[in-house]
Amino acid sequence: MSKFFKEPKYFIYLGSVLIFLMGFILHFLYDWTNQNVIVGSFTPIDESIWEHMKIIFTSTLLYGIIDYILLNKYNIKYNNFPFQLYFTALAAIPIYLVIYIPLYNLLGENAFISIALLFMVYIISRLSAFHKRDGRFVIICEDRARRSNPWLQLT
Repeated sequence: MSKFFKEPKYFIYLGSVLIFLMGFILHFLYDWTNQNVIVGSFTPIDESIWEHMKIIFTSTLLYGIIDYILLNKYNIKYNNFPFQLYFTALAAIPIYLVIYIPLYNLLGENAFISIALLFMVYIISRLSAFHKRDGRFVIICEDRARRSNPWLQLT
């Protein structure tokens, strides 16, 4: 097993990068598909805040499919994977809004700040799927029988 799967922090950060890249693709997918109505139901069709929330939610859920495949490939078991996935996707939305709206009111529209904030929110939301137990961070939905698995401990 590679170092990547032995250290959950790498898994979190790499996952955040992949979610960010998926969000970037989703941002332009509606136009790339000649404004397909079906694609528009889960990708942004304009530049409103609501449409950016669709990017956050959809890209996180799509990454969840990759996450699930990797976890099964390396026999890392979860009791509540769907809960962790939806929790992460839903947690990202208020985190983004709480930070974005005051910054927007203070600084106005700034693409660099919006993009950097989005990446930061992906990391924070992925970390929100962890909690502290016995002085170390563990995945919220870890399988109780596998507590000794080093992958489940965030150092």
